Amino acid sequence: MTDSVDQQLLDAADRGDLAAVQEALAQGASLEAKSRADMTALTLAVRSGHVPVVRYLLDQGAPVTNDTLLVANMSAYSSPWLLKFLQLAQIRQVQPKAQDYPPADAQLLTAAYAGDLAEVRAALEAGADPQAADRQDTAAMRWAARWGHQEVVEVLLEVGADVNQMSRTGWTALMETVCAGNSDLVAFLLAHGADPNLCTFANASALYFARDIVWSELYDDRAQAERIVQLLEEGGAEYSAPDADDD
Repeated sequence: MTDSVDQQLLDAADRGDLAAVQEALAQGASLEAKSRADMTALTLAVRSGHVPVVRYLLDQGAPVTNDTLLVANMSAYSSPWLLKFLQLAQIRQVQPKAQDYPPADAQLLTAAYAGDLAEVRAALEAGADPQAADRQDTAAMRWAARWGHQEVVEVLLEVGADVNQMSRTGWTALMETVCAGNSDLVAFLLAHGADPNLCTFANASALYFARDIVWSELYDDRAQAERIVQLLEEGGAEYSAPDADDD
C-alpha cells in the first residue's frame, strides 16, 4: 500500500497536481520516496516548475537535497528566485551543531532553534553566552529569528545580545527574518536597532532579500511581502544586490 501511495505522490508532483499531492500525503506517502530516476517528489516538482507544489512540499518538511538544487539549476522551468528560494529552504532545514560546546551554550543554541523559552532562560541562568554561535557560525539570535521565535529574541536582547551580530559571511538576524517572511519580527528588530544596511560578504542587503526573494516567495501573500519592503524602506534601507552567489 505504501509503495502505491508513494508512487501516487511522485506522479502527482511530477504533473503539478497539488490536490493529489495533498491526498497522497494524507494517506501516508513518504516525502523521501524516490522515482526510478532517483528523484523525490520535491525534485520532480522543481524539475517541472510546479511552484505551488514545491511550496506545499517544503511546508510539509520535504528535504532540499543537493540533487534538488542541481535539478533546479538545470531545469528550463527554473528561475534565479526559485533556486534562491530552495537554497534558503535548505538553510532553514539545518539544525544547530554544538557538539563539545560548553553545556549551557549548547543548550541555548538548541533552545533558540526550537523556540523553547524556558530552556533559553535556563541556559542563560547557567551561564550561556547570549551571543554563542554554533559550528556553522549561526548565533542563537539568528536561530530564533530564522524560525520567528520573537520571545526568544526579546530575551536575548534583554541579556545583552547584539541585534546586529554578524556571521563571518555577514548574515544578521534581520536578514534571517526577512527571508522567513516574518513582517512582525522585521518590525520588532528594526525598532530595537537592527541596521537594515548591513550586507553579506557578497554585498546582499536585507532589502535585496525582501524585493528579490520574499516578493517572489510570498507571491500568494502580496500584502506580507509589501509590508516587509515598506518597513525596511521606512527604516532607511538601501538596496544592494549580491556580487556572486551568497550561500
